[in-house]
Amino acid sequence: MSERFWEVKTTLVEHLLWLTLLPVGIAVAVALPLAVAVRHRPWARSVALGLSSVVQTIPSLAMLAFLLPIFGIGKVPAVIALTLYAILPILQNASIALRDLPEDVLEAADGMGFSPWQRLTLVELPLVLPVVFGGIRTATVICVG
Repeated sequence: MSERFWEVKTTLVEHLLWLTLLPVGIAVAVALPLAVAVRHRPWARSVALGLSSVVQTIPSLAMLAFLLPIFGIGKVPAVIALTLYAILPILQNASIALRDLPEDVLEAADGMGFSPWQRLTLVELPLVLPVVFGGIRTATVICVG
């Protein structure tokens, strides 16, 4: 073990960065704006959640079999597959949390004269952040698994 310590350390860091943090980061960058975009549109929300749920049902070996002819063998198909699997928990938690915000809080923000952007960034997103982080934790567990 002592002879291969640096190799093990390098591989561990590489797997942590490439196969966990990168897919979760990309999934957050996709799922959060999507959840914000569909928060007031029930039909669009159900389509987005439905599509991400369909992707979640594809077994990982089949997903890699679909991606290998396109992207070849390596880290790229693994990152893409893990990103697709990580989108659902983040999107689901964010969209449900945005949908279930208390109306009186949103009405108070409107009464204070907040613009839609201010209401989103100063009221809605800080209130849903704990629930979103729950989705991010779940997505991270999925990627590590």
